[in-house]
Amino acid sequence: KLDFMSEVDKKDIAFAAKHACDYLALSFVNTKEDVIQAREIIREAGGDALIISKIESRKGIENIDEIINESDGIMVARGDLGVEVPLEELPMLQKKIIRKCRQKGKFAIVATEMLASMYENPRPTRAEVSDIANAILDGTDCVMLSGETTVGKYPVPSVIIMSRICEYVESTIDYTKHVAYKGTIGTSDTIAKLVAEAVEYSDIKLIVTTSMTGFTARKISNLRPNSMILSCCPSNHIAEKVVLNFGVKPVTTKIYENTEEMVENCRKIAEKEFNLNKGDLIVVTGGFPLGQTRKTNNLRIIEI
Repeated sequence: KLDFMSEVDKKDIAFAAKHACDYLALSFVNTKEDVIQAREIIREAGGDALIISKIESRKGIENIDEIINESDGIMVARGDLGVEVPLEELPMLQKKIIRKCRQKGKFAIVATEMLASMYENPRPTRAEVSDIANAILDGTDCVMLSGETTVGKYPVPSVIIMSRICEYVESTIDYTKHVAYKGTIGTSDTIAKLVAEAVEYSDIKLIVTTSMTGFTARKISNLRPNSMILSCCPSNHIAEKVVLNFGVKPVTTKIYENTEEMVENCRKIAEKEFNLNKGDLIVVTGGFPLGQTRKTNNLRIIEI
């Protein structure tokens, strides 16, 4: 049995961690131990990179639940996975993995050959358009291009076309159907659920989160509320950690001294970033006391 990581891999991970890498994608993750090993290397190197586990093998599929639990996000890497499993199983495996990520509050990325024909051609096939649309309908947080933008002849048109497909398909989705929690849930999940329901029932125009870690924005994003999420982060480093979560726009702000200052500044940022009108409602949520890493425990609805 080959080790999951070579000595070169370990040195590369440590190097990335020491240089403030935001995300680390691990290839051919087969068990939770693979993720734990990588996270230990990151921590020992003084980093806090989020781990994206690439599911590319039958073993990874068999252990998908434990891998999701240990990871920050999952990539459905359909190229190698399509070699490991029968092709006809691939679409349903994609749906299964995304569904499990949503249930466990982890972001999902769908990748490989999404616009493969655009390596050589200026327009995609209709099948590729449907592929991207179906990934979005499955509930993925991100769709990813690879060869199309690295060695393809039409890198910029590829991004533009994928973006157009994403925007249109998202505009047709009913976002009032939230993730159904099972059993008792904690304070943070309760607040996130209340925020999503407030958007649905109170005509909320924008969700504003304040967080020392990005945790609050990620929790709410997982429920797919019918509103953008403005995530106020204490640093660019934290802001980068929420960009892969669905519907989240991060901004960097200072650490506020008191709740009233925080609410007022969030209101001003919301007006500036989203051109809100007088009388519009926004919901502001986060963990209190301010300036500390705490669970999400506060929610306010504010009129512009």
